[in-house]
Amino acid sequence: MSTSDSATTIRAFKQAVNMSPKTLAAWLETPESKEVGFKSSEGGESVGHHSGRRIVDCGGIGVASSGLRVVENFLDMGHFPYVHTGTLGKVPHTTVAPYRVAEDPQTHELWALDCHFYQPQASASAADGIDAQYRYRVMQPFSAALYKSCPNRAGTLDVIALFVQPLDDEHVVAHCLLVLFEDRLGDAELIGFQHMIFGQDKPILESQRPRRLPLEGELEAHMRCDLASVSYRRWLKARGMRFGVHAPATA
Repeated sequence: MSTSDSATTIRAFKQAVNMSPKTLAAWLETPESKEVGFKSSEGGESVGHHSGRRIVDCGGIGVASSGLRVVENFLDMGHFPYVHTGTLGKVPHTTVAPYRVAEDPQTHELWALDCHFYQPQASASAADGIDAQYRYRVMQPFSAALYKSCPNRAGTLDVIALFVQPLDDEHVVAHCLLVLFEDRLGDAELIGFQHMIFGQDKPILESQRPRRLPLEGELEAHMRCDLASVSYRRWLKARGMRFGVHAPATA
């Protein structure tokens, strides 16, 4: 991709993503935001605000990798027991149970559904291991969200959102936003836990070669547990994605 193409893509991203996680969290505290969304018959605050979830901006972390690889890593459950040992996974609980991936025909968002994985510590304040239920959502090539079992409130889901800000094809800033039920820990402890998890992923992401994500060819092999990754790559290819994509060598 030419320098001009890269600059155009970055400009378009910045125009589309015009509110940072910190700005969004501040806006959600305003009276204006409370007027937005579905309300009960009594009116007042919207149901979303009344739900009681906290919004925590975890800031951004620089990564020397394609933003597409960062999103793909976010979708991968297979590495949990080996990279996040003792928190998001643990040997011998290494099997990724079958799940399904579908593209929403109206929004064209990519969803991975019916996912679950045993986690010794599914969140910063989790006291016991659980079989965490997962739903992955890819809204755009550089943004994704995870809807995950809340360890402290049965039957509810927390949300972890990932927004990847590309600096160029091989360097990004990854921003994380938490929307969760949590009344035990402060923001600093929640952010620390997320930074620890991402800090375990970062060296692996930066060691992958090629740094840009291959969408075709046989550079990388996949297994059944990589369904989300394979579907994400096909989804990107169908959209004609070029920024952050590895270009195969021509004969």
